[in-house]
Amino acid sequence: MPRSAQTGIPPAGPGVRIESLTTPPESPALCVVVLSDGRRVNLARGEAEACGCVAGLAWSEALVAAIEARRHTSEIREEALRRLARREHSRAELEAHLVGRRFETSRIGPVLDELETDGWLDEARFIERRLDDWLRRPAHGRTYLLARLEKEGVDRAEAEAALDTLYLRSDEQAAARRVAQSLATGPRATPRRIASALARRGFDEEIVRGIEACREAFDAD
Repeated sequence: MPRSAQTGIPPAGPGVRIESLTTPPESPALCVVVLSDGRRVNLARGEAEACGCVAGLAWSEALVAAIEARRHTSEIREEALRRLARREHSRAELEAHLVGRRFETSRIGPVLDELETDGWLDEARFIERRLDDWLRRPAHGRTYLLARLEKEGVDRAEAEAALDTLYLRSDEQAAARRVAQSLATGPRATPRRIASALARRGFDEEIVRGIEACREAFDAD
């Protein structure tokens, strides 16, 4: 059952209108809506204002649907912000999480658009911080990092542009040399084993060929 199916909002009824709206002094963000048939509903003040709730307004199916939609949108936003408070997310990654939480798919996109406008969701910032984490102790090549970013929902063109800025070719070559040096100390180290290990870590053949510890592997071919 979708999360929006249970909202706690009284259904519409023939001739039912909003009798009054009050805000408890101890809860300024709350709006208590009293209906003409005696039913009461607690709404967030923002919900009531956004849906145009005023005394005398008919408690119609359209109004109930508008309140439910507003509440569902608020729930999506709150869940997204909770997730973003833990760490940065790509848009695709956050969208997949919200779909998994069974929010209505049609409402997720507009919420993510709002979060991007408000600066809470930022693809470029996500890419930069993820790369910063991975490059603090560089042990992988560009191909590997591209694959990781794409797996987390980042567009390939955006990922490549970020790597062009944050992981220069000279940096990647230096990282490959450090990895090769660490691997060369092992008792079973051979040029071919080192070259294969570097390839698995995402360093391309041109870089691997340029490393002294791997040169014999290519000379032997």
